[in-house]
Amino acid sequence: MKESKTEKHRILVTFAFTMFLIITAVWILYAILGHKILESIYKGATPIPFLNALFKSKEEYPLAFYFNKADIIFDRIIIAELFIILFFLIIV
Repeated sequence: MKESKTEKHRILVTFAFTMFLIITAVWILYAILGHKILESIYKGATPIPFLNALFKSKEEYPLAFYFNKADIIFDRIIIAELFIILFFLIIV
């Protein structure tokens, strides 16, 4: 059975709204836990050994440097995901 344009549009809007809710939830989790997790990894206090080895140049870069880098990367990923959702809503 062929789906009507209205049905396809409804599915797309539902998908976009769901993705927006997921992105919002991830953003809130990062805002609450992101720096705490980075600090634990920086101090080598995580129970996962390979994470503790990520920050090898602790003397060269302070923790604030890694906070700043993580925030920039996270912001760019979130913005890219929002643009992808917007693109599909406009184009499709």
